Amino acid sequence: MNVRPYIHPQHLNMEYMKRFTDLFEYQLKDLYSAEGQLIDFLARIAPQVTDYGLRKLFSEHLEMIKGHHKNLLEIGDRLEISCSGETCPAMELFIREMEVLMRETSNDGLLEVGILERWQRIKHYKISGYSTASLYAKTLGLEAISQEFGLALEREISSDRTLHSMARERLGVNGSEEVSDH
Repeated sequence: MNVRPYIHPQHLNMEYMKRFTDLFEYQLKDLYSAEGQLIDFLARIAPQVTDYGLRKLFSEHLEMIKGHHKNLLEIGDRLEISCSGETCPAMELFIREMEVLMRETSNDGLLEVGILERWQRIKHYKISGYSTASLYAKTLGLEAISQEFGLALEREISSDRTLHSMARERLGVNGSEEVSDH
């Protein structure tokens, strides 16, 4: 196996930085695609959700996701990167899993918990994506853009905590029991 030793970014040659820039561009496009897929998905399924709490959650998330999507496009424009043209295969899979769950689960309580669990998977994917994008931007000297990704990351983490609390509440798990928050 050919493993490259760690080289601090200030010592990287131009070819390596070009490839790293390509990696950053892929991350930006992947996030943009993922957020776009979620906008379409939430707009399609939100009216089908009968639980008030979940419907409210989806509505709030839809607005947050639209903001992230717009911000990613603006970042791409500033960097002269076209964000379109890529499809996030992971998000396609997450959405397909959610659709199967919604189609095949007849017990409302179980469905609600399943939706929250699947939504947390999506959040964890996005947390990883924004964390990585922030690190890549910082490495490339794009401090302001790194901070923008960091703000999106903070919103995703906060949202994940809300989902986790909702799932615990629906399962009847109180704070005194030994259950990891993550």
